[in-house]
Amino acid sequence: MLAQKRMAEMAGIGVLGMGCRFPGGADTPEQLWHLLNERQVVTRQYQDGPPGVNGKPRWSPQAFAASCSVSQGAFLEDIASFDAQRFGISEQEATYLDPQQRLLLTCTLEALEHGGIEPSTLYGKNVGVFLGISASEYLYAALHKGAVEGDLSPYMGTGTALSASAGRIAMALGCKGPALTVDTACSSSLTALHLAVQSLRKGECDWAIVGAAHLLLSPLTFVVFEQAGMLSSCGACRPFDEAADGHVRGEGCGVVVLQRAQDALDEGHSLWGLIRASAVHQNGQRPDMSAVSGLSQHEVIKKALQQCQWHPHQVQYVEAQGTGSKLGGRIELESLAVAYQRTSPEGPSLYVGSAKANLGHLETASGMAGLIKTLFALRHGTIPPQANFSDPDPDIPWSEFSLEVARGGASWPATECRRAGISGFGFTGTNVHVLLEAPPQDAMPRDISSRMQNKNMSAYWPRNNYW
Repeated sequence: MLAQKRMAEMAGIGVLGMGCRFPGGADTPEQLWHLLNERQVVTRQYQDGPPGVNGKPRWSPQAFAASCSVSQGAFLEDIASFDAQRFGISEQEATYLDPQQRLLLTCTLEALEHGGIEPSTLYGKNVGVFLGISASEYLYAALHKGAVEGDLSPYMGTGTALSASAGRIAMALGCKGPALTVDTACSSSLTALHLAVQSLRKGECDWAIVGAAHLLLSPLTFVVFEQAGMLSSCGACRPFDEAADGHVRGEGCGVVVLQRAQDALDEGHSLWGLIRASAVHQNGQRPDMSAVSGLSQHEVIKKALQQCQWHPHQVQYVEAQGTGSKLGGRIELESLAVAYQRTSPEGPSLYVGSAKANLGHLETASGMAGLIKTLFALRHGTIPPQANFSDPDPDIPWSEFSLEVARGGASWPATECRRAGISGFGFTGTNVHVLLEAPPQDAMPRDISSRMQNKNMSAYWPRNNYW
């Protein structure tokens, strides 16, 4: 009985399908993979303001003293279009539905399609929904302009409540099981993934929808981040580079569909990857809320490795937090070197990278981008080239570590089994680390480039939601 319990606790969790919307036109996982391999950087300056609705920018940068900060980022081109009819949602409700909820609904159906799963087959099934969302800026513009009673709608409550996001997906699928939204800042995506893995292993659900969405709908948050000294003055995320000086904000949405791997294989499904372990850790003994704790980073990796009983040298790649912070980058690489026993140049190479150099820092949704990137890297046996990496940060003791950044891309190190880690660190100190493994060769799916056709797309946006 103890052996069976231990096997259940270590059971591999399969990733069956993925759906996404990321900047640069990466509207499918395959498009994201192409963008990364081409080393495209999609962060840029929007002199007239980021793309909004009906040809209007979301705001005018010239209205702010920090005009440079509020005009740079990585934005989705279309944040208003939605097929409300497909989900049985009225036009009025769709208008006041936070576009983050719309994205999650759409990407959920696309993730199911990507995995060859008909959504109707989940009706009445024990499906869990685990989402990461932290921002709720949809109505900020109306409030900023002084909304009056006549501007209000009964759908504003359910439309903008973060807690409603998971319930809305559960309703759309007609499924039963846990449904919850979590907020641990930039580690929210991976925290949701961690909770989903635990729920599947405990039998609380038989399937899991895991996702995160993050949209940048208020210029005021940019100003706050700029005043805190978090944003890059040169408009580029440069993880682990000598020129690193902060991050550029980005937005997007990602969703994955999970099932216990053996159940998935028994039912004839293919697997994009296996989740072997995950851990969450918080070190409250810090001088202030946003202080980076190398000890906490080391501890969360150690816990994940212990959970699946891997030796640190069995992991060949880590998708790092890597926001482009100079101090944060140095602390993270030193923590990785210690946790993965790469503190000697003679050790086996551990490759390190970060998609934030390409996409900007997607904050709450950043873990989803890192997860999809790593799953494709495991599948193809290729580590994409690291964008915005020219001169290694001299403050990082590279010669003392066996850490490498794949400047021009690299083939996966020769190994019996390809394995990788993903880190997500929240500014409040909640850190997450997830360990992945490539699935058996005969379980891998063929590449799928199709995308769900939305036939009744309309733009939904309240008339007062313009800055």
